[in-house]
Amino acid sequence: MVPFSRLGQTAFLAPTHPMKFSSVLSARLWIFPLVLVLFSGRPVVVEAHPVPDIPVWSFFNQNGSCKIEVQVDTRCFSEDPLNEPYLLNWVLKEMPDAEKQALLKQAAELVKKSIRFRFEPSGDLEPVFKFEFLTHDMSPLEKDDDPVMVSGHWSAPQPAEVTGYQIEALPEGELSVLYINHIGEAAVKRFQVLFPGETSYLLDLEHPPELVEPAAIPKTAPPQEEAHSGPSGDDITLPKEEAKRSLLMGGYLTVVAIVVALLVMIIFAALIVLFVVRKRRGSEMSS
Repeated sequence: MVPFSRLGQTAFLAPTHPMKFSSVLSARLWIFPLVLVLFSGRPVVVEAHPVPDIPVWSFFNQNGSCKIEVQVDTRCFSEDPLNEPYLLNWVLKEMPDAEKQALLKQAAELVKKSIRFRFEPSGDLEPVFKFEFLTHDMSPLEKDDDPVMVSGHWSAPQPAEVTGYQIEALPEGELSVLYINHIGEAAVKRFQVLFPGETSYLLDLEHPPELVEPAAIPKTAPPQEEAHSGPSGDDITLPKEEAKRSLLMGGYLTVVAIVVALLVMIIFAALIVLFVVRKRRGSEMSS
């Protein structure tokens, strides 16, 4: 009786010829790199943190005042922001004051390097932000595990001659910039994601665009639609429901692709096993 191989407790028959055994072993081992390649693809990778960007919230009130808020994720100061963990509140509490001041200074320099503000027709605006440590949503830090954000605030009376407002993501910047506006307490329905070198649309302050009621949107989430500023500078608007359907469809297609790939690999591996076993039996019968 031919003994079974103990290698992996598989059903391969143990060959008596070393060369044939090595060919069987190599035929089995090549499958593992394929599995690794399949599951290392980006569709099945779950990243721990989103890529940081710089949101800009602007508020224009009927009493003639205006306010601009910016927020900088401290991961932006890392060489690898995507894989850098959040700075947590408990770490900030134990941080020396000199390091805290250095973070505030870094945030101010990053905003100045990344964004240009402009009023029409008066020209460039140079807001002097007051920076402080808050968490997402511009909320105060409370829990020890709250992520720390460096948030900047600026407010001033709106010049009477101002008719429009826009921003530019400067080419020197390395992060995308979110352009989100409010008229009074209501958010402007249209917003943009600007990449370095792109300029936002001009917000008409004399004839405000379509607005969204404040209760309909959280501050950190874009309003009812998502508009992305592409390389040409044109806006591409995608309704929220359509975006959800697109994400779901992408997830389904990823699952189907993985299942099909696994089935193909299993069938191919079975054919290899069948070929090796038949070849082995043929050599035994001929001998």
